[in-house]
Amino acid sequence: MKFEKGHFTKAVDSISQASESFAAGQSLASKLKKDDLKGVFILSDGLNANGSELIRGFNSIIDTKQIITSGCLAGDSGDFKRTWLINERRTSSGIIIALGFYGDVICAQGSKGGWDQFGIERRISKSEGNIVFEIDDKPALDLYEEYLGEKSKELPASGLLFPMQIRSEKNYNQPLIRTLLGIDRIKKSLTFAGDMPLGRVVQLMKANFERLVQGAADAANVMNSMMIKKIKDQNNTSDIVTIVVSCVGRRLVLGQRTDEELEAIQNESKFASNMIGIYSYGELASYEPGAECELHNQSMTIFTITEAA
Repeated sequence: MKFEKGHFTKAVDSISQASESFAAGQSLASKLKKDDLKGVFILSDGLNANGSELIRGFNSIIDTKQIITSGCLAGDSGDFKRTWLINERRTSSGIIIALGFYGDVICAQGSKGGWDQFGIERRISKSEGNIVFEIDDKPALDLYEEYLGEKSKELPASGLLFPMQIRSEKNYNQPLIRTLLGIDRIKKSLTFAGDMPLGRVVQLMKANFERLVQGAADAANVMNSMMIKKIKDQNNTSDIVTIVVSCVGRRLVLGQRTDEELEAIQNESKFASNMIGIYSYGELASYEPGAECELHNQSMTIFTITEAA
């Protein structure tokens, strides 16, 4: 990307374990915070970082209700072995890169899911950060394997097909989806891409092809409404860059139908030109315009950037 009126700054931080995520988020935000900041895109290691804590640390420095913030956790196609980013023409694990966009720049985003709930609602009865040990006072792994049946033999990869919805009783209408990243058969625990607080209500989810594709279209519509309010010349879309982030779980479920979610974005949005994309282990975005940036899993997230006319 080249800028005529705007410019961008890159901030980089290292991370070796999930407990460092909050501090890393604060560090990155402190490096980027300036008066003319218009948008941020974050790229993170996908296995060492706790995405919830990362964006919580970032939010403590930068108001993401005002500054459009998006991004993702890197994935490795469901292998869960090593994720990496490219920095200074070198591949590196254990790093987080944040790009801050400044000046006469317009940013917009949209994010939606499209999974169906199944089974009864349960409650997390023992957890620590992003690790769940017990659900309804039963070993979390045993309960999860009971639901998955034969698919449990393929864990943790098969966990991408059965994410977990989490919500608090106070915020019932805005649930988050969490992707399984790993299991511990000795401790009978499940490790997720984001925080799983004690006492939260959880429910398993499964794929619905049509709803996944519709979720992509819905994300495009959210982005549309934001761009329409900001961009003056709506006929000039050649200089808009669209970064599409889809969870690797969606890729595995949709298979040969993967193109349909990209076609849905293109059909719904005149701003979805110059598309590039990433399959991730977690997506960073606001649930709705004006909301704070959060970690989502199994979602379709769209981030657009252009310069003011």
